[in-house]
Amino acid sequence: MGTIEKINTWFKRYPRLNAIKTHLALKVRLVQFIRLMEKLTADGIAQVIKLTSRIPFLKRWVIDIYCGIELTHTVRDEQHQYTFLIPSSHCFDRAQTLFRKEPATLKWIDSFVEDSVFYDIGANVGLYTVYAGVNNKAKTILAFEPETLNYSILNRNIFLNKLQDKVMALNLAFSDSIKLDRLYVSLWDAGSSLHNFGSKTDYIERLNQGLSQGCLSFSIDLFIEQFNPPFPQHIKIDVDGLENLILQGARETLKDARLKSVLIEMDDERIEDRHIRTMLQDMGFQVVVKTHTGLYESESKVYNYIFSRLLAVGV
Repeated sequence: MGTIEKINTWFKRYPRLNAIKTHLALKVRLVQFIRLMEKLTADGIAQVIKLTSRIPFLKRWVIDIYCGIELTHTVRDEQHQYTFLIPSSHCFDRAQTLFRKEPATLKWIDSFVEDSVFYDIGANVGLYTVYAGVNNKAKTILAFEPETLNYSILNRNIFLNKLQDKVMALNLAFSDSIKLDRLYVSLWDAGSSLHNFGSKTDYIERLNQGLSQGCLSFSIDLFIEQFNPPFPQHIKIDVDGLENLILQGARETLKDARLKSVLIEMDDERIEDRHIRTMLQDMGFQVVVKTHTGLYESESKVYNYIFSRLLAVGV
């Protein structure tokens, strides 16, 4: 059920809301209200419920929202629509900026032939997985996300867009080896990022404040050797700092001419990321796109690089 349908359900449940239905941009106000609710402590929620206690229908409405009536948000382009669960403001912002945040990534996905296999490594809640799936730009998509909350929402978004026969989501990390370790989490909030596998400090040396979960990692090469999944023609890697280790564990995959392109987020000021460019060029790839990774990062040294295999490399 979409956001509008759920709001209409609320109107049926609480008829008095109809008095304000035509006077508010209700969906926007509801999202704003939910953002406020998310910021409140348990004591704050108790105060809201107390303040609404003399208006029974409004009190029940507040409790319904707090207890998890789920909202979805649908965005559309000229041909398709994409629906996302929005349990947090992070998820709402990601859905709202799908077409604006990384247009080069969407254009890259649009270039896939329809029988491609796409690995989305660091899928978060699945924006680009969903975009590729809905547009039929890959016959098979493997979406990898280690963080627990994001993985849950990723799966929900796959089903909301009826992609379960095309997309498989896997709750694991990639590195340079098989390893059991901790994923250090920047924030317990669906849609958040900057988590780090195996180290308490992230790629810009910020110390994690103690949030973590258990996590299993594979190298890409060992994952493919062990499980024999469909081999990727295109790989996206967006993992906030482990890119170098992931590619070190993907040397055989990178040498395979079936792999046509790699999109990877890199920081031009990190020595490790400069080594990545050299390694990929040595394996027959060239940079075809370099663009900033976000809406407000024109001064940043972090870019999305898209590497494409040189035609001179034999198939």
